[in-house]
Amino acid sequence: TNIIGYGNEYPFNEAVTYDISCAALDNTHFVVGFSDGGDNEYGKCMIGTISDTNIIGYGNEYPFNEAVTYYVSCAALDATHFVVGYEDVGGDNYGIAMIGTRSEYIPVGLENKSANMGSKMVAAGLI
Repeated sequence: TNIIGYGNEYPFNEAVTYDISCAALDNTHFVVGFSDGGDNEYGKCMIGTISDTNIIGYGNEYPFNEAVTYYVSCAALDATHFVVGYEDVGGDNYGIAMIGTRSEYIPVGLENKSANMGSKMVAAGLI
């Protein structure tokens, strides 16, 4: 039989939260991207760290879009880089992709707008 067990819950945003997406960066770190309903639906990312006792801790919230953000999707590129895709509702509904860097000083960067002016769904994943 197949059985799934779950550990404890570790909230990363204690407000209404939309469009949550996670991606593993390595065996102890992951990125979580989301639309923060408690902060004008801004798009944000955080780095989560899993301890050796399976406790999750989070770093600071880093906004990647300070406007209404929908359809957040994250995918890992390697242990320190990830891509976050989203619909920039505050920017003509463009589909946006950005590269994020996990470091002490540079959470996200390199914005590129897609050619699709009316994106309704954005998904990021590695094949």
